[in-house]
Amino acid sequence: MARKLKKLFRSPKAFLLDSIGFRLAKEGADTSSKMVLSFHYVAWLVVPVVALAIYLFVIASDQYESTATLVIKTSDEPNLAAGASLPLLGIDGGQSKDAYLIQKHILSKDMLKHLDTNIQLRTHFSNSNADWFSRLATGATFEDFYQFYLDKVQVEFDDISGLITVSVRTFEADYSYQVISEIIQHAETFINQLGHQIALEEVAFVEKELNRSHQNLSDLTGQLTEFQNKQQVYSTEQQSTAVLGSIAELNSLLISKKTELEALLSYMNPTAAEVVTLKNQIKAIETQIGEQQLKLISDSDTALNELDIKYRQLKMQIDFAADVYKAALLGLETTRAEVHKKLKHLLVVEHATIADEALYPRRIYWFVTLTVLLAMMYGILVMILATVKEHKED
Repeated sequence: MARKLKKLFRSPKAFLLDSIGFRLAKEGADTSSKMVLSFHYVAWLVVPVVALAIYLFVIASDQYESTATLVIKTSDEPNLAAGASLPLLGIDGGQSKDAYLIQKHILSKDMLKHLDTNIQLRTHFSNSNADWFSRLATGATFEDFYQFYLDKVQVEFDDISGLITVSVRTFEADYSYQVISEIIQHAETFINQLGHQIALEEVAFVEKELNRSHQNLSDLTGQLTEFQNKQQVYSTEQQSTAVLGSIAELNSLLISKKTELEALLSYMNPTAAEVVTLKNQIKAIETQIGEQQLKLISDSDTALNELDIKYRQLKMQIDFAADVYKAALLGLETTRAEVHKKLKHLLVVEHATIADEALYPRRIYWFVTLTVLLAMMYGILVMILATVKEHKED
């Protein structure tokens, strides 16, 4: 007893380690640690793996996938037979935008509302026959429904080939095929309506310009007709030509009469009847020439020079309006042809089929992956317990 007391005073730590109580406590701690490890092995590894296996291979509902491949083409592109081998297509920025537009439309809330209205998509996704983890909650909000839809519908676009791949997963093979068929039909209607709307707007603009030019031409033609009726002139050019011809004939006749008068005066008295008559004829001819010249050129609004200016202005405006109308008419036909070439069509390259087996959930993949993760977590737990035990021993 005295020896133990001396040992206690000299080295308290050695006395404590050699004591029977400490040895019993140490043995109890080792036993407790082993029990803890055994408990965690069952709780962290065995039970989760068994539960995972039961869920994946017994409880998890089968999900069937239908896939279709689409491409957007314009009317002037050659048709592509479904199922045929498809080379890489060079697509421009416009076609790429159209493809992304279709992708956005398929994954939009508008498409979800359309599917729910026509084929009761929410009812299928929340079917009680599906397992609790896979199905949509009965009281799910529309946003939850939309997120669930995005998880079940995938759209991928290959910007090299221009192909759009659409895949749909549901709890029934026939229903997956029904959903993807409805998506394709609605997407085709969307792209056609969009293309026709743009085409109609372009054609309507050109038709508006054509109608405006036609109305302008009609107004100018009416003004010309009114001018002709008012002035009793069909064409100032023809009228001027006639007046000039008349003046030329009168001048020729005047020269002839003056020559005849000079011949008579050479041997007759100026007061002779024949001479007086000839002089009167010459005077009348000169009066006629003066009148014809006044018709041709004067300050009057009815003079041919003034009428010709107005007539030429109207004719020039009519000719210009006619050219504009012809150009508008040609532009309308050209626009119609170009619009037809630019019309977009959604072509199904590979049609969807009814799945003959459930590809989802991928049971083996998820079982192996999650088992490895659980094993890693268990290993980390064992390392933590071993570290704690080591610190306790120190």
